[in-house]
Amino acid sequence: MDEKKTLKHELDERLRQLPEAQLREVLNYVESLRDDSSSPPSIEEKIAARVADIPDEALEDLPADASENLDHYLYGGPKNENVVCRCLLLGRVAESSGSVAPNSA
Repeated sequence: MDEKKTLKHELDERLRQLPEAQLREVLNYVESLRDDSSSPPSIEEKIAARVADIPDEALEDLPADASENLDHYLYGGPKNENVVCRCLLLGRVAESSGSVAPNSA
């Protein structure tokens, strides 16, 4: 038997031993391998996917200057009082209002 058939045989044997839930994961993985047209998500897409899971209430509780004064809010450092621009977290604030406000410093 050649190596390709041996590999398929070994894979088949191992798949037969997996529980149904793991078989679904394997199938999803194999389908992702077959999708040649899609490229891996960019860092922006990964961040946007994470931010989409954050409840709106949590975003509303963020201070307007959170990005400019991150050290202050995380570590208690001095606050930068010369901040003019408002934090827009990946456009979610803009999406909810229907417009995009430009950031200016």
